[in-house]
Amino acid sequence: MEILSTTVLFHEPKTFYQVGFPILVRFREALPNAAHQVLAEWERKGVVEAIVTQNIDSLHARAGSKRILEIHGHLRSATCMKCKMVYPIEDIEKKIQANQIPPRCHCGGVIRPDVVLFGDMLPPCFEKAMDLARRFPLLVIGSSLQVSPANCIPSSAKKMMIINLESTPFDNKASMVLTGKAGVILTAINEAMNKKADNIK
Repeated sequence: MEILSTTVLFHEPKTFYQVGFPILVRFREALPNAAHQVLAEWERKGVVEAIVTQNIDSLHARAGSKRILEIHGHLRSATCMKCKMVYPIEDIEKKIQANQIPPRCHCGGVIRPDVVLFGDMLPPCFEKAMDLARRFPLLVIGSSLQVSPANCIPSSAKKMMIINLESTPFDNKASMVLTGKAGVILTAINEAMNKKADNIK
């Protein structure tokens, strides 16, 4: 929490990039799993209105989802804090590898990754996520629902289903709670939906 904070970024940018940035970029090594693939398929079929995610790994986009509300940002790009020029994250990695720490823009400003750090305000898409939760049934997948303010989203949901490995503070509010791995459960649900659709045909 301390390293990945605006306090360290603003006042100790070298520490942020030497210690915090490597922690962030490790998330880019992950690959989409079966759960990401199923959700992308459901979006294509019109079953899913949008994906709301706290993850910064872009796995939903890589799986094929299109309408994604990344309420904690992402690691695809970085922005100059002075002139607001946007850079691909790979450019920032090259600057760091060339020992330019902190990485700087042509204007001299420090460049920061486009993720929400501790101390940041949430992006405007957070309000969109809240609105969607009020208007559509919410399917919560793989979240402890203990991180604030993101856990305000299920608070506003009228109808909710939860898939998680462990219990959450919102289990009593949910219409259904399924305990287990998201990939396994979503694949089983998807297969049952496809089988039912085939039978109707």
